[in-house]
Amino acid sequence: ANTHPLKGNGGDTAVFKMVCGMLNKGKKIVLFPEGKRSYDNLLSPIKPGISLFISKTHAFVIPTYIFGTFEAWPRVIAFPKVWKTIGCVFGSPISWDQFASLDKKEAQEVFAQTLTEAISNLKRWHEAGAQGIPP
Repeated sequence: ANTHPLKGNGGDTAVFKMVCGMLNKGKKIVLFPEGKRSYDNLLSPIKPGISLFISKTHAFVIPTYIFGTFEAWPRVIAFPKVWKTIGCVFGSPISWDQFASLDKKEAQEVFAQTLTEAISNLKRWHEAGAQGIPP
């Protein structure tokens, strides 16, 4: 399926270089910034690697809220439930340029906070009835 799982400790430099190379060539990449499925249907903290990818490549990030996955396949069961609805909501792109004037470490932290807020806003919008344009 052309997937490349990353190790949880972030020590997979070959995959990091490959992803950066793909982003630098204008390829589209799907990353799951939380790093794992939730045990409680709440958003987990964003892993720092996403900020590192973006700081190195200056690629845009499209925040995405994926809903229905917890109901379809909670982590406590081995196989997904059938006939469950899974979908996603896309937000406005986030550009690294708005963080470029900050210190590198601070920029990565603020980027992760911004991405967390964007995904949280998409989740709230969806749960409130998905009226109008997504935030």
